[in-house]
Order: sequence, then structure tokens, then C-alpha cells
Amino acid sequence: EYQFKKFKQILISANNKKLYKEKFNNLGIDVHDIKSIDDIAKLPFTNKSDLVKGYHDGSFVIQPEDLFRWHRTSGSTGIPVRVPDTLKSWEQYGDLAAAALYGMGVRKDDVALVCFGYGPFIAFWSYIAGLDKIGACFVPAGTLSTTQRIEMIRDFNVTVLFSTPTYALHLAESASQIGVDLSRFLRLTVHTGEPCPTYIKRELREKVGVRPMDRFGTTETGGIAFECSQTSGIYHIQENYLIAEVVDPDTKESVIPGEIGELIITPLYRTEVPIIRFKTENLVKLADIDKCVCGRKLLSLEETENGVVIQRLDQLVKVRGVLINPTAIGEIIREFKEISEYQIIIQKSGSAEEVIVKAELLPGSGEAYDVIKTRIENTLKDKILIRCDVEFVPPNTLPRFEEKAKRFIDLRKKKNEGG
Repeated sequence: EYQFKKFKQILISANNKKLYKEKFNNLGIDVHDIKSIDDIAKLPFTNKSDLVKGYHDGSFVIQPEDLFRWHRTSGSTGIPVRVPDTLKSWEQYGDLAAAALYGMGVRKDDVALVCFGYGPFIAFWSYIAGLDKIGACFVPAGTLSTTQRIEMIRDFNVTVLFSTPTYALHLAESASQIGVDLSRFLRLTVHTGEPCPTYIKRELREKVGVRPMDRFGTTETGGIAFECSQTSGIYHIQENYLIAEVVDPDTKESVIPGEIGELIITPLYRTEVPIIRFKTENLVKLADIDKCVCGRKLLSLEETENGVVIQRLDQLVKVRGVLINPTAIGEIIREFKEISEYQIIIQKSGSAEEVIVKAELLPGSGEAYDVIKTRIENTLKDKILIRCDVEFVPPNTLPRFEEKAKRFIDLRKKKNEGG
């Protein structure tokens, strides 16, 4: 009942936007005929291209005097999407973030270090807003180097670290090199911005020494789900702030608990900037539980070996006639403990397409370079069915990412675009 009350406000607002008015008219939809949450299935989907078009041609805007914040996606899967907030929606965004952080274990007496840069990406700002609502102490560290951040953790007795999962690993490795044990200070790490599959979590537990917690969301829709602090592998969807659907990518019909489908999100707190049935392009597994041990009865997602997001539908690329998932290549590379960082490049050499994996070796890896190189190349060929060339580069030459990682570069696209 609460969801539907909020949803009716979203519908009325959407009906006044050119973007949705055209969609509804084309399908012969009268918003007053939507009588229940179940009727949401009658409405059209919204995708990234709709939002890009809407903001650029003026069909999906709010009045300048009502604008409070602009944020923007990284553009890692296409053209960056701009996302506005009013003061009212941003206040509720802070509530959304605070509820997630509290559910993951953050408390008022914590001291937090947020390792995201000051910029248009929403992760940094959402964490600050959530910490403010909880009343936890925040130590600014946006422009500092990794070494300086380690000093801040030690000097301010930081208890909770916020970062991408791979940056936390880099921070832990750097701390170890200068003799600092992060587990003496930290009790929790909170991650977002990139996938956090189970093998990364195992590595984080080993190198950082505390439990890693993952939060999942999109810039377009805001935070979606947070990892339960009491149950391993369960992510609770914040249903008092959004409507979530998990649908079959082909039939668009809702899947049943225990099945896999694409996650569709309708935020309920951005009334002035309505987004209806946003296609996240994320494949997820709907958890088959009625009530979690923590007491929540929220719709939930189940973590798989790939993480809470099993696969992104918009990241599959074709190489030599074979569809591959760059994330899958990354997962295979991470299985080799000798590798500290990597980068995947697809390029053309004449008429042939090449997949090159650049990798940094940890000091004292034991085996000779050519032995490790052969092991990795053979494993990649066996698992993804195409040959990849592994090139080792000197330590600390590949980029480290504080925001969403960009380890996949398709130079074929740049060549086709004339750049």
C-alpha cells in the first residue's frame, strides 16, 4: 500500500514529462487505469538511451530553480547519463543510504574514511549523506595518496573503510609493505562501484583482515540493495524506496524465487524526476526466502560466485565470432595469486582481432615469467574458448581505480570512431 501510494505520485509526474507522455500514448496507456502495483507490468521499460535523449532534447527535465544536484554515470558502458536531484529527493536519498549503511553495520561511534574522489560520481556523495544521517564521524581523504590514507587510518583510528573492492586490496598491499596492519584499526569495509564476487571477498578477508560488505545500485536509480550483516550471500532490496522486478530477459515475464532474470527498478523517492521500470541490464538471482534471520521480509537477491550481479547484459563483446564477457576474463586472472593488477585490451592487427591481457606480477612469485604466462594463457583458452596473449608489465604501471574500474579497453571501437 505504501509503495502504491508513492508510485501513483511517480505516475502523475511521469505523465507530465514528454518522454513518458509519448511512451504512454504510443501504447494507449491511461495512467488512471493503473490500480495496483501488479499493473506496473503494463507500463513500458526505460533504458539508458531514453534518459540520455530525454536530458539532451529537453523532454525529461525539471525547472532550473528546483535543481539541487547533478550527478553523472562513468560512461563505462556507453554515453554518460546525467541524473538530477531536487533538495527533497536528495534528502530521501540520504535516508536510503543511511538505511543501507546501518543495515551493513555502520554505527554512530564509527570513524569512516571514504576513498572516492570529489567528482560527479554519486557513490562519494551518497556515503557522505548516509554517514551524516547516522551521525558517524567522517574523515575527508579525497585527494590524498594511498600512503597518506593509510596514515589517516592509523592517526584517526578509522573503523570503517569505503572504497571499491580492488582499491581496498591495493590499500592493504601498500599498508603491508610499510608494516601497517589495517585489521588493528578497521572492523568493516564497505564497497561499491564495481563487482564484488566471492573470490574478491575471500581475498579482502585475507589481506585486509575484516569482513567486506557490498552495496549495489546504479546512478540512474540510486542504491538498490545492501548485503545483510547477519546472513552471508543475501542482499536486501530497499523496497520502501523503490519497486524491484526480476524478469526473464526474453519473455519479460517475472521470474519466481530461485530463478535468474534482469533487474528492473522504479525509484519511488525521485518524484520530480520519475524513472519507470528502468532496465539495469544486470542479471541477478532472486533469493528464495520469506524472512531473513535478521528479521527483514524484504525482497532479496542471492549472491553467486560472480557476485550479486551475475552478468551485465550490455558488456558482452564478440571477438573472432565468439561472444565473451570481459568480467569473466577478469575473474580467471584473479584466480592467479601472482597477479596484482591487470588490464584487458581488444585490438585489431591487420584483419585479425587480438585479446591482450596486461598483468603485473607480485614480487617473489616463484615461477619463471614464461611458466606463469603459459599457465594463464592455457587457462583462458580452456575457459573462454579463444586465445589471449598475456604481457607482463613492471609493478605499479597499470592504473588503480578509486571510482568504477575501467580494466577493459576495446580499441576496435575507437578505431571505428576515427580516434
